[in-house]
Amino acid sequence: MIAGAEAIGAACATGERGRVMTNLVAFQYVLEVARLGSLRLAADRLHVSPSAISRQLAKLEREFGGTLVERRATGVELTEAGRIAAAHFSVIFDQIDMVKGEISELCSASGAAPRTPARTRHSRSS
Repeated sequence: MIAGAEAIGAACATGERGRVMTNLVAFQYVLEVARLGSLRLAADRLHVSPSAISRQLAKLEREFGGTLVERRATGVELTEAGRIAAAHFSVIFDQIDMVKGEISELCSASGAAPRTPARTRHSRSS
């Protein structure tokens, strides 16, 4: 067994499979926790309670089937699974920013404002 593989294997479990996950807020929470190394500091920065962040982390851990953070007396640290997730979440947000920029440029070039799609019976209300 390669070094660290046992620890990674211990962090992995069978998660919920087949569900589409679209909770970008939870992804943002992971990135802030990773950046600050603290649930409390991340909560303060995001103007939410530490328990809200903890609940979202737990949901992601169940969905992905692995532990994303280790809680320590000095704060939290991402596990290997958490580092992988955070790297992908960062790319997702970069791509969202790219989409926004491209649409903004398109609308600026055509002189049109971005349109808000009409609500359908399948749309979720805000």
